[in-house]
Amino acid sequence: VQFEVKNIGTKTSEKWSYTISLPGGTTYESPTQNALKPNERAVITIGFGESDETSYTFNASVKVTGDANSTNNTFKKAVKFTE
Repeated sequence: VQFEVKNIGTKTSEKWSYTISLPGGTTYESPTQNALKPNERAVITIGFGESDETSYTFNASVKVTGDANSTNNTFKKAVKFTE
């Protein structure tokens, strides 16, 4: 699964991390990531093992201190798996 984290603010962010749920009931917690400058983005790609599930709803959240607008720090997306 791949997603993007972008600093849409006007100041450089603090260092940050993210958490994402994965099929099979596991959760991945990232190490601390480098700060993002305004309009800078990080594209995150997460791989995981095979699953018997035919679809899965991924839940991810970004954790950063001092964020003035944290309402956009999460996402939830259903994905169908194909062979």
